[in-house]
Amino acid sequence: MASAYTCYGLGAQKYQPRAYNMLLILVGFIFQTAFLIVRGNKIGHCPLSNLFETMIFLSWAIVLNYLIIGPIFRVSLLGTFTAPCVLLINLSALLIPGIDYPRDMSHMSPILELHAGVSLLAYGTLGLASIAAVMFLIENKYLKSRSFTRLVFLMPAIGKLDRVAFRVGLLGLVLLTVGLGAGFLVPEVRFDTVKVGWSMVFWFGYVLAICGRMVSYLSPLKYAWFVIILYGALIGTFGLINEVSKEHQFAL
Repeated sequence: MASAYTCYGLGAQKYQPRAYNMLLILVGFIFQTAFLIVRGNKIGHCPLSNLFETMIFLSWAIVLNYLIIGPIFRVSLLGTFTAPCVLLINLSALLIPGIDYPRDMSHMSPILELHAGVSLLAYGTLGLASIAAVMFLIENKYLKSRSFTRLVFLMPAIGKLDRVAFRVGLLGLVLLTVGLGAGFLVPEVRFDTVKVGWSMVFWFGYVLAICGRMVSYLSPLKYAWFVIILYGALIGTFGLINEVSKEHQFAL
């Protein structure tokens, strides 16, 4: 419902940030949380044992980050772009056949749950940074062309979007570092798997992006493109890597 309101408002050039839009996102988040709790109780561990559960957890993590970060940075319009992205992930999880396959993970250790959960939370945080970067690019395009639509006037200052994309990206990198670090403490994890190498490539990519922005080697525009492309590659290859690296499917 939040996505429908957003798409209609933007398409008709009549969008206005409303309190009930935030309320709708919050209600959806509560239902997602309830689902994850019920699913976790049913299978006896953190619900991250297959691609379906992982996608639902990822969308939940993105909304969690928005509900915390949006008010902190006073970027209410961030929810306008977050809701359709989350809807797309959830619909994909529900409609893609064969991804909700049963797996017995009763042997899973708490450190493995920590590794998987924090890693997915990091992906959600990095996803929100990418959404802020998309907003930055949109506003930058309109400002350069001097085409001042209603959306531009509703958006935060472009400098604020740059700061949000950077600071949220930094938080995501910290969480990713913690999640991957916890993975190296899991006894059953093999370090020669495809997924370990894949994860380290993206971790290094985010280190380059954050450090490059910190020392001003990357301009705000280049940083925005960097994190969007990096996150798109991360999510776009996740399912494939998950299938290729079957021996490491749960250790994200």
